[in-house]
Amino acid sequence: MKLSDLLFSWEPPPDWETRVQVTFVAPPVHEHGLPATQEQVSAPRRNVVISRVPTELPSALKACEEFLDQTTKAVPQFESKEIDRKFPFDDDVVGVSVEVTFPATPQVRLIQLHGFRIDNGILTQLVATFAESEEVHRQEELKARVKKFRSDRTRP
Repeated sequence: MKLSDLLFSWEPPPDWETRVQVTFVAPPVHEHGLPATQEQVSAPRRNVVISRVPTELPSALKACEEFLDQTTKAVPQFESKEIDRKFPFDDDVVGVSVEVTFPATPQVRLIQLHGFRIDNGILTQLVATFAESEEVHRQEELKARVKKFRSDRTRP
């Protein structure tokens, strides 16, 4: 299925805020690297979530700082690395990113890479999520995917 197959038209009431969120989820994998059956319980699945919302924030850095401030208060054992203030997207837009970790279960800790950018008043937050125990090459694949985001609204 292609993303374009999921597009739709719908007019919200005039006083409603509009946001869009798309989630891409990797297929379930059994612990030995084989495809999981419906009966098997698999580890958390790698995924990328793209959220877009109109914003009046002055910068992607401010959006990232607000995310960290709110999430640090709300999520127990939440940890973040230093913000990358020059996160390059493949379409030459420079945003910011931050890597965070937190427990999903007592046995599983998740890593998320959050990328932020603003294009003509639209804030995009891309979140790549994977288990801390996943192989490094799988983690790097998701990080590279986040950089491939491009907005149709990049140019005025």
